[in-house]
Amino acid sequence: MSRSQEVAEAVGTEGTESLERKRERLRQVVQAPSERELATRELLQVETEIAEREGATLTAKAKARLLGILRAYTGLAEELDQDSQKVVETASAYAAAVARMSARFLKLGELRAEYAGLDEGFGLAAKPLPPVAILATRKAWHGATETVARASVPDTNYTRLEEVTASEGYALLVAAGKIKAA
Repeated sequence: MSRSQEVAEAVGTEGTESLERKRERLRQVVQAPSERELATRELLQVETEIAEREGATLTAKAKARLLGILRAYTGLAEELDQDSQKVVETASAYAAAVARMSARFLKLGELRAEYAGLDEGFGLAAKPLPPVAILATRKAWHGATETVARASVPDTNYTRLEEVTASEGYALLVAAGKIKAA
């Protein structure tokens, strides 16, 4: 007889745990989540809730920014139309002023010719008319034409997101992890 059998016979089977019961007890221990596993699950749940809350906050901010951009865009588009109309009006006024100035300059030439003709034709020895500078040689005219020549408009307003890294929308996209910061 082996010693464990002797003990079992001496004590009886009531004091020892059967293999089946032991197996069941150990299975329950193994299947029961540990404190670490419970904490890991809870941490994951908390982190998920925080991420959802932050995502909702960022989404709300993005929606508000979209509304702000829409309002600003609409207002600026209206102002652009007004500016464009003012430029057309101003250009028309500029063209009219140039035409008026040119007509006066030409009229001075006509009057000079007539004055000189009368003076010579009748031998009146009239005082000569003061000279009028040719328009193209006047400094003010050069300044005005240079100003007009420098006035230009962009070819396009296409802008990529990477070019507006200082914008609120770019910051929201980075914060939400939608893009990497440049």
